[in-house]
Amino acid sequence: MPTLVIIACLLTLSIVYSLQYFGDLEPCKLCVYQRWPWWSALLLAILTYSPGMSRRWILILTTLCGISILIGGAIALYHFGIELDWWNGLSTCTQNEALPQTLAELHNSTQLNLFKRCDEVPWSLFGLSMAGYNMFLSAALSAIVLSSVCRKMK
Repeated sequence: MPTLVIIACLLTLSIVYSLQYFGDLEPCKLCVYQRWPWWSALLLAILTYSPGMSRRWILILTTLCGISILIGGAIALYHFGIELDWWNGLSTCTQNEALPQTLAELHNSTQLNLFKRCDEVPWSLFGLSMAGYNMFLSAALSAIVLSSVCRKMK
């Protein structure tokens, strides 16, 4: 199961970073937050291949992988809901701040939000945004991983 997690994490992260750097799709704050659970699951899955790792610790780390991916799915659901106007997003994610017009304004601004808005959908396929695809992928993969752990615990 850790191998499946590693492959899924590498594919997912490769796709989002490729779209960002080669497809010019700038991520919003929530897009960036959705990547963290994938990185966490990847690192936890890699740890399962440590020499001398007991079966118990492999199951614990694999469970943490499933939970991490599930958390990423929850973040994706929240983001997807913002995109569909099911609920309001955080003000730091849905409001554009004006760029400073003078050097004095730039000096006085303590936080300049350069992220994209979270409620705008820069790309979709069959009516689903990347947050929507992440939500479904995370839900499916976490269900597979966690159900596999439950079967192995019996």
